[in-house]
Amino acid sequence: MTTVFLEFKAKPGLGNGLVEKLKEILPDTRSYDGNQSVDVYQQADDPDTCIIHSQWDSQGHWEKYMAWREETGVLSAFVEALEGPPSHRFFNKTDA
Repeated sequence: MTTVFLEFKAKPGLGNGLVEKLKEILPDTRSYDGNQSVDVYQQADDPDTCIIHSQWDSQGHWEKYMAWREETGVLSAFVEALEGPPSHRFFNKTDA
């Protein structure tokens, strides 16, 4: 299983609107092949800063999902509302 942390900063004042948009589109993410879970967190003192925490069967599943989001135009519309490109990091759970 791969855990993905995707962090982004919305343009000033757009954070709450992006969270509302995510509420609309994340049901499709949760049912996408390989997705185990997805949660969105807003920074307590800056609602324009968010982290999406998701778990996937593999990094390949996430990459396929992101390609699909790009094909549908959802990704580019989302990125237009950001101050800059989102950052993403991949983590694999250990047995520690």
